[in-house]
Amino acid sequence: IPTEPTKTGFTFAAWYNESNLTTLYDFETAIDANKTLYAKYNPNLYYVVFETNGGATIPSQVVGYSEIITIPTPTKEGGYTFKGWYSDFDFTSPFASNTPIISDINLFAKWDFQVSLIEFESNGGTAIEDINVSYNRTIEKPINPRKLGYVFGGWYNENNITTEFNFDTKIIAPKTLYAKWVLNEQTNGVDENTNGVGNITMADANGTVTYSLKTGLDAALFDINTTTGELRFKNAPNYELGTTTYTVIVIMNDSGTGFIEEKIIHITISNINEAPTFTSSGVTTATENSPYSYPIITTDQDGDGIAIVANTLPSWLSLVASSDNLISTLYGESNASVMEIYDNKFYFIDTVHKALKTIPINGGVETLIGSFTDLGISQYSTGISVDSSGNIFVADKDNNRIFKRDHNGVNSTVTINNDSLLKPMDVVVDKLGNLYVADVGHNRIVKILPNGDLSVIGGNQRESTCTLGAASN
Repeated sequence: IPTEPTKTGFTFAAWYNESNLTTLYDFETAIDANKTLYAKYNPNLYYVVFETNGGATIPSQVVGYSEIITIPTPTKEGGYTFKGWYSDFDFTSPFASNTPIISDINLFAKWDFQVSLIEFESNGGTAIEDINVSYNRTIEKPINPRKLGYVFGGWYNENNITTEFNFDTKIIAPKTLYAKWVLNEQTNGVDENTNGVGNITMADANGTVTYSLKTGLDAALFDINTTTGELRFKNAPNYELGTTTYTVIVIMNDSGTGFIEEKIIHITISNINEAPTFTSSGVTTATENSPYSYPIITTDQDGDGIAIVANTLPSWLSLVASSDNLISTLYGESNASVMEIYDNKFYFIDTVHKALKTIPINGGVETLIGSFTDLGISQYSTGISVDSSGNIFVADKDNNRIFKRDHNGVNSTVTINNDSLLKPMDVVVDKLGNLYVADVGHNRIVKILPNGDLSVIGGNQRESTCTLGAASN
């Protein structure tokens, strides 16, 4: 057996019969011809140990001679950035990733304490310098940027300006902050009979500010004090036109920074509503058993609608407005029953003369039915109602019926199917033509449809006297 051969990085294993090292050669074999034997070598194995220097542990790698290792990337908590592997503890010899391994080796991780770059995107405003911040530290809020015609609205985390950045946040990674801008405008209200709009001010001014108006829009109608920023109408506008808005642009020049800012001012004028006045003379006397009427005429310089209200009235006196709301009439008669209103007329039963009468809203008295007796209507009837077509309904108490006079003057009795009334005291008609009757003799309130069907909507077995209010539905 010959002396074992040597090969750098390898260890001799044995002699083989074939070049592909298939069959181990047996030195007991007799030689009867020339023969070539082939040496087999096994690569030496070397350990690569990773010293992470406080980072997360990385397992060692075992590789053959001259092999290339897979370079891992370590991590280390606390804001450290990995700067590479070194073959010496003093970090003087960087280890290249393509270095073949020819011996055992220790690799040492180098770390730098993390510093993050914070960038400020001012979105068209004045530039703000980027800053570097150490890991897990907060940053100071920079001075506000400026942008002509806008007011700075804060720094935001996203470029679509969704979430405002909190400057108490600790930074652990690089970040870009985005400026939000709001159109620099304000609205000032001006009441009637005043010319002053108010003082315009410049935010974040560092020196003396001078004010002027930018030509255009409604600037020709206004003056501004160049020192105080007081904005005024040159001449009082016509406040009676109602709410009107004017717009000007104020230019503000800050001598301290040299920055020029524009602000849009909307001036809204409002008309103060003056109190209406009475233009008619009051009727202060009334004659017993005679109609009383006082047309109340008012005026309003603003052209507003006028509502006239009487807080206290005797039971025989009423107040109602005309259809155009221009005239209200105080009317009544001491011997009148409850009144109904239709087509600017007051319908009532004259209980003294047993007659049906009307009072037009502008005064006077008209008689529709001069004698209840001639029409067979009970002289004690007091309930009356008028529908939207001008049909008149009277609760004819002693005749146990509802008397009807239609808008053409035709008299009739309201038809009731399969029922009857007993001493009806009052009647009300709604806008659908349904009648509601206080059927006192039967101690009930009933509803009568236009087709004559009757239904009971309330009542009991006790004797009662009741009246109905107006039915609006």
